[in-house]
Amino acid sequence: MPDASILRRQFMVDGQLRARGVTDLRLLGAFLDLPREPFVAREFAPFAYLDRQAPARGAPGRLMLEPATLAKLIQALGVREGERALEVAGGAGYGAALLAGMGADVVLLEADAAALKAADAAIPSGLAVAYVAGDLALGAPRQAPFDAILLSCGFEANLDYLLGQLAAGGRLVGVEVGATASQAMLIEKSASGFSRRALFDAAASVPAAFARGEAFAF
Repeated sequence: MPDASILRRQFMVDGQLRARGVTDLRLLGAFLDLPREPFVAREFAPFAYLDRQAPARGAPGRLMLEPATLAKLIQALGVREGERALEVAGGAGYGAALLAGMGADVVLLEADAAALKAADAAIPSGLAVAYVAGDLALGAPRQAPFDAILLSCGFEANLDYLLGQLAAGGRLVGVEVGATASQAMLIEKSASGFSRRALFDAAASVPAAFARGEAFAF
């Protein structure tokens, strides 16, 4: 008989992801394969599969995106096997692990080394995820360029460095938080520049690095 975690994952996939328009079979399979409990704060583990934001393990103050929002963002990225991907502000790296489960070569960028320690414990060893600690808005220039960047948080400003680390044809997704509305956003890089497309309404917390008026610390 399946254990409780597997059943909860199945309910999450069927009741939250499929019901909200997630159809990518590789992505759904990655959600089914990956337990969510190790990525959320320990005290929140019994509620890991609720359709809501959750406190991230190892990153005080960081909230993980609700599963359906994360799934729809990753689906919009259209990640292909073998592509280079970056997850920013992913806490213990749930999004990074999902991207790696879809065949991407992933870098997880977090501001706090404690989050990366939690990621090292939570992400299965067979998945291709490397860890970088640093300023979130500055990205991971030594590992760039990236075909796909997943901002697992909200943003108001300060995307220039991340956009500069996209490869030709690269995509970035995140939740743009405005004064009156917040929307998931897809930004694509082409030879002529960047295009932006609103995807759906979403909620996400904004780290200081992506807050309007935040100064960079070099």
